[in-house]
Amino acid sequence: MVIESNKTNTYNIEKETNVLKLKNCKSCQNIDEKVHQNNTFNENSAKNQAYLKNVKETEYAKISAYTKALFTVYPSIPNIISVIDNIVLSRASSIVPCSGIYTGANSTYNEIEKVIDMSERKMKLLNLVALTREILSGLSEKDYEVVDMRFFKRMKTSSIAERLMVDERSVYRRLKRAVEKASEYCISHGFGSVFMEHEIKGESWIKEIYNKSMSEFASNKLRAQKNTKNDIF
Repeated sequence: MVIESNKTNTYNIEKETNVLKLKNCKSCQNIDEKVHQNNTFNENSAKNQAYLKNVKETEYAKISAYTKALFTVYPSIPNIISVIDNIVLSRASSIVPCSGIYTGANSTYNEIEKVIDMSERKMKLLNLVALTREILSGLSEKDYEVVDMRFFKRMKTSSIAERLMVDERSVYRRLKRAVEKASEYCISHGFGSVFMEHEIKGESWIKEIYNKSMSEFASNKLRAQKNTKNDIF
């Protein structure tokens, strides 16, 4: 019995020794490294996915903000273009042929430059009109109706609710859905935030409206994060 016990003990010791050797062998080290690499990859992948999600959310927010800005200024652009036309006509009629006097020639060139700048601005605004109409073409009749009342006719939500015979919360939901549809149309047609930024470049009044929308997005996101933390704790 003692001999059998010693054999058993010897076997167990040898078995444990072999396990230790196996753990320290090169192939096991490679396995450990691969496991570590996979864990690192999975961790990085999760971080990348979170980063990409944040980028997508931010890009979508930017496009939504640009869309709302375009809807807001759309009714005013024709009036601005009309003013530009009058200014250009007035300046063009005041331009006289360049004389031999340097000061007179310099003044004429300045007037020409101003006319060119105003004409270029008119073209930019016309492009914004065309872009807005393109975006609006992607909306359903129902979505266009609420956009028209809120942004183009400047109606209050209470008046829109009364016209549509719904409550104001329904109006807000319909407006949100319309802007989302318009933003999705922009994304699917390549009208990204970089493109939008280029299109409104130099029009600080439109940029200001965009910045206001982005501030609202940031505030809403922060509020949502706080609510999530409160739910957890």
